[in-house]
Amino acid sequence: IYNQAMLAEKNGLDQISGCGYRKSIEFLIKDYLISLDSAKEDQIKKLGLRKARLYNWAEVFGFKYLDNVLVALTEEEKQAHITRGVPEKCIVVIPNGIDLPPFLACPYGRQAARAHIQDEALAALNDSHNLTIGAVGRLDPVKGFHELIVAAKKVILKLPEARFFIIGEGEERANLQADIQSQGLCSYVFLPGLVDHDDLPDLYGAFDVVVQPSWSEALPTTVVEAMASARPVVASDVGGIPYTIGRTGLLVHPKEPAELATRLLFLAHHPHFRARMGELARVRAKGFNAEIMVRAHEELYARL
Repeated sequence: IYNQAMLAEKNGLDQISGCGYRKSIEFLIKDYLISLDSAKEDQIKKLGLRKARLYNWAEVFGFKYLDNVLVALTEEEKQAHITRGVPEKCIVVIPNGIDLPPFLACPYGRQAARAHIQDEALAALNDSHNLTIGAVGRLDPVKGFHELIVAAKKVILKLPEARFFIIGEGEERANLQADIQSQGLCSYVFLPGLVDHDDLPDLYGAFDVVVQPSWSEALPTTVVEAMASARPVVASDVGGIPYTIGRTGLLVHPKEPAELATRLLFLAHHPHFRARMGELARVRAKGFNAEIMVRAHEELYARL
């Protein structure tokens, strides 16, 4: 951390933009910092409570006594930072944005997605009678995919034509695959692996429903992508997700697979409601534009 700060000094950098705890220490060495995001429950567990408290103190100290700015993604996140001691004057709210056009142009259909899905998952995608439920994200415990597999079991018992696709890679792949096998879901739940981001619109178009069962989130771009693709979203009521989807999606408590299964079954049995949710979601997603986000950051940097 010290070497990074000295490198910034050597190159005459006036601002450091970063995310998470490490930057909290750097801004005690360097004069300026724009800190993105804050401590999350999973980060605290990894660091240990003492270290987490130290970094939180360092971060709050920097905002109180140095020329630092914290970029919150939602008003709710802003209030959380104020509660932990960050002065309100140091916080600016700038929501995440995405490159919208590829997702706004996403058609509903499975043909384009076939190029990115292989083997048994491809056969499941090809069957037009199947209801496809997709999730996109790194394979990490905090993403809630283990709970999604439990929910999938409950859904499939009542709706055998349901098929689940968890798109992404990560350290939990082996454990997730073991869960799928132990639940007897190898023909129903698939882990196709990592897909190039440019190909994601094709995949969203192949899903009847998109699910985000995370334990914690800030403002997940995958939810915005799904919304822009006119897909109905079922997501955990955590972080910035309620702000993101507004009234256009369904919220569930995290780590509650039974509740998640109930919401998915409801959407499975109400196709017209799914379509209307998708239409409303696409309209709301237009507010999460990367151009707006970039312009807001440029204006912030210019003020510092």
